[in-house]
Amino acid sequence: MTESTEPIAALAAVAALLATLFFLFRSLPWSRPGPWRRIWALAALGALLFIVAEVPALLDPAQPVGALAHQMALFGAILASLAGFVATYFESRRGAERERALAQTDPLTALRNRGALQARVAQALEGREPFAVLWVDLDAFHLVNDALGSEAGDAVLRRAGQAIGGVGRSVDLAARVGGDAFALFLGSAEAPAVRLVAARVLSELAAIGASLPQAQPLSASFGAALRVDGQTARQILEAAEAAVARASGSGGGHLAYAEEAIVVRLAGAPIVRTRIVASVGDVARFLETASAREDAAGASRSLDDLLANLWYEMRDVIPYDRIGIALLEDKGRILRARWARAAYPERLRISHGYSAPMAGSSLEEVLRRRKPRIISDLSDYLALKPESMPTRLMVEEGVRSSLTCPLLVGDAAVGFMFFSSREPNTYDQLHADTFEHIATLVSAAVARGAVGHAELVASGRVAHT
Repeated sequence: MTESTEPIAALAAVAALLATLFFLFRSLPWSRPGPWRRIWALAALGALLFIVAEVPALLDPAQPVGALAHQMALFGAILASLAGFVATYFESRRGAERERALAQTDPLTALRNRGALQARVAQALEGREPFAVLWVDLDAFHLVNDALGSEAGDAVLRRAGQAIGGVGRSVDLAARVGGDAFALFLGSAEAPAVRLVAARVLSELAAIGASLPQAQPLSASFGAALRVDGQTARQILEAAEAAVARASGSGGGHLAYAEEAIVVRLAGAPIVRTRIVASVGDVARFLETASAREDAAGASRSLDDLLANLWYEMRDVIPYDRIGIALLEDKGRILRARWARAAYPERLRISHGYSAPMAGSSLEEVLRRRKPRIISDLSDYLALKPESMPTRLMVEEGVRSSLTCPLLVGDAAVGFMFFSSREPNTYDQLHADTFEHIATLVSAAVARGAVGHAELVASGRVAHT
């Protein structure tokens, strides 16, 4: 090739490259409308600028093809094309992620949809995670639409979705799976926790119904399906949906488990919680009146009555086989058992009068945090703290998990309330949160009763047992 034909050959090569790119982008899906067109536009613009920059150099015979004047234009065109490709690639990736999120989101409630729920269940099955799916079907929701209109009904669905999504823990997934149907993916949840979540959802829905212009009743039926090896994600969702159909057939406010034939009534759960608060408040007011009448014996008896009532009333809210109350004495140095009751016939190893020093006890940390403490397996806990005699006695009694709740009145610690179960892993954060709803009233009532009991001891009317 002669020196005079080199510029022409270079231009021919560039033209051939442009023609190839043109037909490539026209024939592949990249030629469709979208961000990839920007790459073609930038590449074409870069090539055009390259040709424009090349023409003056090619017209100057003193400039060889390999001269810097030629190379700078070429490098500029390559850099422009590369920058356009990188920017468009990342924008396309972000756009794909946005489209994928929108494809898995319910447009009305902004919750996930059924496809996203099924994908999460499949992921949990693949990872062998324990979980439960709780199906929530609003009862007779058409009555809300009939009374308030479809637009107001959509607003209620949005509120219901927010409430249901807010009940689950951060690791859970809430989804709208139908017109008035929702579902929760509950990670590491077992039957007792599922029932508690259902009760909380029912309570939230009742509050929404009470706040509507015409105070429309808002309830739901629930179906639960726990992880079953060998089932697919679709089969588990269908099992939960079939369970909610059985619950709905029993009337509103029921929970059915896919693996069991029984249907549990939940309608009393929010009512029970309200009744607990009202009961504790009534007793607290009575204790105030009794104290004003210097009736210390009445205060002490009322505390026993309160605890006896709570034994029956709280069973639908917090699971337990045993409840104990212990009060702080001697300026917080001693913790003495005041009351205990169990559902099993074995003798209680820690009962009225048992005492232990607070110094060095793990309960000091509970008081410092001022929050309930959960021990999922007391046998494992005892292995870590073999010197803890109260823990050893509870394990000998058959207790396997516990929820320890501090009783506080203002900044002062009164004592502790202990919920215990003979099954491990009974309690979770939902149970702790439930107790905190009534902790102030319980603490005040127990404190009033403790004062009355202390007055009896000081006067010598009862023995300090």
